[in-house]
Amino acid sequence: NFRNHLALITVHINIITLFFAIGSFVVGAFGMNLNNGMEDIKYAMYTVFGILNALILMLITGYFLFYNKFYKSSHILNLDIT
Repeated sequence: NFRNHLALITVHINIITLFFAIGSFVVGAFGMNLNNGMEDIKYAMYTVFGILNALILMLITGYFLFYNKFYKSSHILNLDIT
């Protein structure tokens, strides 16, 4: 059913958005005007940026691997409209 597949895709998009929201929370904490000692470290921003990108990629990859392992019958790209 096309409506079920559309709802499934919406769930996937919402979960991926949640993963990006985690990264946005950390970046927002760095954007505040608070002294935490990390502003003196030369490459702190790049380190945190790299760690967050790796974490988000691992979360998205892990989610789709978990999804494909346990729910193979309804794959995200299986959009049979007929």
